[in-house]
Amino acid sequence: MDNKITFENGIATFSVNELGEVENQTYMGKFKVRCVLTPLEFIEADHKYRELLGRDHPDLAHERTRTLAFALSQLMARVIEKPPWWQNPGLDGAHIKDDNIILYVLDMAIEAEEKYRDNIRVEIEKKQEFLTKAIEKGRIVKDPELQDKNEGDDLDDAPEVDLD
Repeated sequence: MDNKITFENGIATFSVNELGEVENQTYMGKFKVRCVLTPLEFIEADHKYRELLGRDHPDLAHERTRTLAFALSQLMARVIEKPPWWQNPGLDGAHIKDDNIILYVLDMAIEAEEKYRDNIRVEIEKKQEFLTKAIEKGRIVKDPELQDKNEGDDLDDAPEVDLD
């Protein structure tokens, strides 16, 4: 995907400018989505997914039904701000006949989560490198309990980090 995603405080923003494959309509607008769901938000999305599949043999649901139920339930939990064409009294996005648009918005939300998690992982690695170097240089003293546990570790392989 070539769409630019921006991040601020765990919220991703991206724009949609896509042509629907059924209605031949252009969908344009800005979305703001949660990058990561809380446990309760995840549970609520899963509950909505199962509700959309129905009580009678959800395991027999058509693949398209499962895909759309998953997409709509995830977006219900993730979307914070949306363009007017996405809004629907029952379930946002559920009235759109162009499945490709629903799936595009979901793909963008998932891509936002992946990028967000990658950015966090990089930040954590940088902080860990900094702390390891600071401990080696004696600028930070390890908790004695941790020192005993890690005694014998070879820190010569730790990456160089400029603390100045």
